[in-house]
Amino acid sequence: MKSIFTLAALAVILSLGANFPTAAADYPTKPIRIIVPYSAGGSLDQISRAFASVADKQLGQSIVIVNKPGAQGMIGEHDGVTATPDGYTLTTRSTSIITALEWEKLNGRKAPYAHEDFIHLGAFTLDPVTVAVPYSSPWNTMDDMVKAAKTKPNTYRFGSGSMGTSLPGFVLMKELGIKMRHVPYSGGGPLLAALAGGHVDLAGPWPSTSIPLAQGKKLKILAVQGGNRLKAIPDIPTTAQLGIKDSEWEQWIGFAVPKKTPQAVVDKLKAVAEKVAKDSAFIKIIETAGGEVVFMDGPALTKRIPQEAARISKILKELLETGEIKKD
Repeated sequence: MKSIFTLAALAVILSLGANFPTAAADYPTKPIRIIVPYSAGGSLDQISRAFASVADKQLGQSIVIVNKPGAQGMIGEHDGVTATPDGYTLTTRSTSIITALEWEKLNGRKAPYAHEDFIHLGAFTLDPVTVAVPYSSPWNTMDDMVKAAKTKPNTYRFGSGSMGTSLPGFVLMKELGIKMRHVPYSGGGPLLAALAGGHVDLAGPWPSTSIPLAQGKKLKILAVQGGNRLKAIPDIPTTAQLGIKDSEWEQWIGFAVPKKTPQAVVDKLKAVAEKVAKDSAFIKIIETAGGEVVFMDGPALTKRIPQEAARISKILKELLETGEIKKD
């Protein structure tokens, strides 16, 4: 009797195992969701929606965007990394989230998850920060801003949408020798509204969100915090060209799935990611918004993350030592 039961159990296990490749081959059979760990309207949200509008046709299923802001992006990311690893939940990740996790470590708290808990599918952009002011601002150049800030230190306000997007501002001010009051917001959308409304004097939004607002005369872009000028705004100088050294800051935005996702599903999603990056409709959406498509595959992105983490950790430690930021 025991041997019969054992053989029957083995037969069931083998039959289930035989079905796994078939299930992966059939993927997807239902709608997919993408968790964006920040509020709607920001750069991560825009890239996610652009990706969904093209990838849904390639996958043959609808893709739903779910915004889950909070805790510097960690709430949404935690939901993404703990989701069922079946390929039906993707998480939008970026350079900004690295800052949040490094900040947790420096505060002596155990991070709720690690980068290694994700399998990265690839990144689609590598955008520099733009140095932007309200359209009503009297500042028209970086020199205007620097002179005013040096005349009245700690008077003007610079805003950020997360801890991650505050670092480019701190780095820039350090190189310029100026000080402003930091005003944090819950995401890129609220930050842009505050900047356009004149509630903050300076911010570092990403090109896909700042350039359309500049074209609509809601913002003015004084510089690009990167090494190269952007095609969409070729007349705007880079901070490097203005002689502001070591201020470059670029952000990648890409997607990941939980680490136990079946390899066949991962391979399919990676193939779709590469196709989307070359898709003319996707490229047009990104370029129309002022961004540029720079694709980085999963392995390259996975290799880049610890290097960025080391740099960001160093900057955070320096800011703590100088008193620019305080542990929470």
